[in-house]
Amino acid sequence: MLSLILAESALELVPNELQNHNSVLAHSKRVNKNPSELILDVSWHFAAMKRIKNEIKRGRPDLVHFCMLEACSIPLYFENKLQIYIHTIEDKVISVGNNVHLPKSYHRFIGLIEKLYATGIIEEGEKKLLEIKNMGFGELIDKINPKEIIGLSTKGATSSYEKL
Repeated sequence: MLSLILAESALELVPNELQNHNSVLAHSKRVNKNPSELILDVSWHFAAMKRIKNEIKRGRPDLVHFCMLEACSIPLYFENKLQIYIHTIEDKVISVGNNVHLPKSYHRFIGLIEKLYATGIIEEGEKKLLEIKNMGFGELIDKINPKEIIGLSTKGATSSYEKL
């Protein structure tokens, strides 16, 4: 089994210190949700995000959505040979079940993730589709217990698949 981890993903609820900002309040009113239930998104909350630490690494659920759509659409995933984990910037881990068909619509994806944060698990019958737990990156690696780890980073050495 191959495991794919999107580490330090920019997927989180709006932090407490931003929940009273005008841009967050306007967005929450528009979607009829409490600010504490919203996913932080730079598209909606840009003005508020100027006040937080690591703003460049946060508020990009669109990138997570795109990566998950790609990972969940390859044959390896459909053959149950790929396990997908989303490790968030706030040390939560989302486990993606087998053969999950994610919403292609970004707004439906956001609704699903907001529901996941509220309930902790998304199920269909007896099947777990998504589950979120408090877990650091190191804990996730210990849980998976891989034989080999390959990390991709802008700071890493250039290599090729053949060299690995």
